[in-house]
This record gives sequence, C-alpha cells and structure tokens, in this order.
Amino acid sequence: MYIPNSNTWRTIDVDMFRSYDNVVVYMDGVCNWWAKIEAHAYLVSFDFNNESCITTLIPSHVDEFYSVWRHCLVLLNGSIAFILHYIETSILHILILGDLGIKDSWTKLFVVEFLPCLAYPIGAGKKGRILFRKKTVN
Repeated sequence: MYIPNSNTWRTIDVDMFRSYDNVVVYMDGVCNWWAKIEAHAYLVSFDFNNESCITTLIPSHVDEFYSVWRHCLVLLNGSIAFILHYIETSILHILILGDLGIKDSWTKLFVVEFLPCLAYPIGAGKKGRILFRKKTVN
C-alpha cells in the first residue's frame, strides 16, 4: 500500500482479487470492484480502516448468466448499486447492496424498460441520475 503523506510503501497481508473490469467505486473508506473468483462473480470490498477485504457474491440469477449481461457498478443515492442490462433486451435491472459480505442483501430496486436508442449504462451521478451510451447508427 502506498502512503502519499510519507511517500512510503507498506506490505499488507490481504488476498487482493484482481478487478474484472477495472472499475472501482469508493464509499466510506471502502474501495469496491468486481472480481471473478473460481468461476463466480463477486463484489470485492477493501476497507482502508482495518485493511481487510470482504467478498460478496452477486445474486445467483445474475452470476449464472454474468457473461451475457452488460453491467455497471456505481454509487447510487449513497449505496453500492449494480446496474444490469441483458444484451438482447431493453430491460434494465438496478440492484442495491444492503450489507457487505451478505449475498442475500442485494435488493432489486427497479426493473425498467428503456429506450431502444440506448446501448448500455455508463454510470450514475448525483440525485440518482444514470448516464447511458447512445447506440450508434451506421
């Protein structure tokens, strides 16, 4: 771990799982990212306060088809959220995480049909606004 205030490096004894898509969401002293561990998808959360990692399985209905969903990890209204879009439909699922480390604490917040001109979610901003990429027309 790099500590900028003292320009020093320190080794920490934690299993760090590699990010699946290089997207990190930071909230309340915890960095969160996706990782594939033994063929399952997890949310990995590194807590800077106690220098520990917590893994949270994603819901089994998502994990089973993880490769066919477009997904986006975001901070939505102060909660870790997982935005899912099945590639061949225009249905969007938004899940909110209740507690780290507990698979069953994912709650489906919304299921929304969105405009066919939209490709997939990019991220979320203040006031719960979600940004989408527009489909390109050749």
